[in-house]
Amino acid sequence: MSSHYLPNLISFTLGTNTTVSTQEEAAKGTLTHLQKLVKAGVGADIRMIRVAVKEVGEFAATVFVTWELVVDGFSIADEEKLKGKEGEGRKKAKGWRWRNCYGYRRMTREVEGEEVVDKEGFEYIVSDEEVGELIKRVPKYFES
Repeated sequence: MSSHYLPNLISFTLGTNTTVSTQEEAAKGTLTHLQKLVKAGVGADIRMIRVAVKEVGEFAATVFVTWELVVDGFSIADEEKLKGKEGEGRKKAKGWRWRNCYGYRRMTREVEGEEVVDKEGFEYIVSDEEVGELIKRVPKYFES
């Protein structure tokens, strides 16, 4: 996902904001986050569940992505299938879902009468649900 972040992406999370200056910084931050999830014991099996796009202009859109963190190979859909089956409950941590909001931008210019895309990607992200749900399950996640 971080490969789609534009330079100087702004991340808004629970009343704070952070600027991610470069693609390299975005990739490093994403890798560190995944490593911390593994270290915290929940793993890093994160799956895209749903995408909804709302056009806000000719070259901009708001993109809502629902993600799921799958723990021990059991998705929430798998868990639902097991409900009510005697003796088939899970004793381990359950995964969870959250929705992030991404601001998409396409920057173009005209070259010899044709429109050429210079850059396109996400210029901001709102991740309140992601961080809020993570803190509920791993309260000391951001302390290390």
